[in-house]
Amino acid sequence: MRVAFVSENVSPLVSPGVAETGRQSAHVAQLSAALARRGHDVVVYTRRQDLDAPDRVHADANFDVVHVSAGPAQPSSPDNHLAHMADFARYLRCQWQENPPDVVHAHYWSSGLMAQLAARTLGLTSLQTFHGLGSMKARVKGGSQRQYEHQIRTERVVAKAASRIIATHADEALELARMGTPRTRISVVPNGVDLNLFAPSDRVPSIEARESRMRRIVCVGRSNHAGAWTQ
Repeated sequence: MRVAFVSENVSPLVSPGVAETGRQSAHVAQLSAALARRGHDVVVYTRRQDLDAPDRVHADANFDVVHVSAGPAQPSSPDNHLAHMADFARYLRCQWQENPPDVVHAHYWSSGLMAQLAARTLGLTSLQTFHGLGSMKARVKGGSQRQYEHQIRTERVVAKAASRIIATHADEALELARMGTPRTRISVVPNGVDLNLFAPSDRVPSIEARESRMRRIVCVGRSNHAGAWTQ
């Protein structure tokens, strides 16, 4: 199967932890690699953020990354990318018209808009993963809905146009339903864990830890992690 990923705001070649978008980079990279291992032909389209980046890169994990020239070749906020969405969408449409993928999967709201501009005109099946909805960010971060106005408005358009929405947790699926997305077009696929990388340690707990009968709980987040001892 030919799979086209659209991740215009971040490249899967970016190392996790380098930028705020590192979690999306890791998600797209690992998903691309997993599909490639199953024999699928995967191409990831991302916006060029470096003039020296080659037009096309074949990753070690056996998928391709295409750098699309749309706007200045430098990092910027997805809000600023909307001014260049026509150029990005035009490139996708030209590529897919000649060699259409079996499925288009967009990551993040800005990617979704650009993917839909190309996919719908060509009648392609399209999936969407938002990686965090604007309305949920406003509630969690205590900000104003106005701060995420462009994102929220675009997400409604993309959710309506996509063939199916891939939510990463049940709360996101509920929020999408509140936005008017039919539940029949929403699938919940939780983010996975690489068990080869994250596996139990063979280190023996200290005598003090065993005698205290305390358990260690480790919390891992995007930008930091913490360990604590608790009953």
